[in-house]
Amino acid sequence: MDRIKKYLSLNQIIHAYLLPLTGFIILIDYFFLFRDHFHVLQYDSLDVYARAKLNIEEYGAMRLSGNLTRINDPLTRNLLIIGIVVGLVVFIHSCFIKRPAFIALLFIFGCALPFLSSMSDSVGGGSNVISRVLIGILMLITATGCYFYFITISGDTSGVK
Repeated sequence: MDRIKKYLSLNQIIHAYLLPLTGFIILIDYFFLFRDHFHVLQYDSLDVYARAKLNIEEYGAMRLSGNLTRINDPLTRNLLIIGIVVGLVVFIHSCFIKRPAFIALLFIFGCALPFLSSMSDSVGGGSNVISRVLIGILMLITATGCYFYFITISGDTSGVK
């Protein structure tokens, strides 16, 4: 019974299970977002009028349906906000119990990156959100994998030292 209490204590749940589970849920949601809303524009690369009409130079040919500069899916937006909150909780908890906190910061930035505005100088609102989403996915995969390795596989799952 003591072993079960050790693995299901609040410190253990926050430190060993919360961030990887949230990361996997967000990555699964991203998979369904790309399956349902991702498309590549078909255009004639030599036709200048078609390139200007589709605004290929600013937004590119890979797009998510809807607004090009932000994520329109409410489930994805809510999961990313939950991911930011979970990352903050794990970061604060990691600072108190002397665990690696940089992974939680990487997770927070990976969840927040699709919400940040682009650094484009255009007046039209900036570039496509797809580049920020793809970089955020890479950060989430890295943070989830590193967190799983450093905390779970390294054998340091005792909760509080």
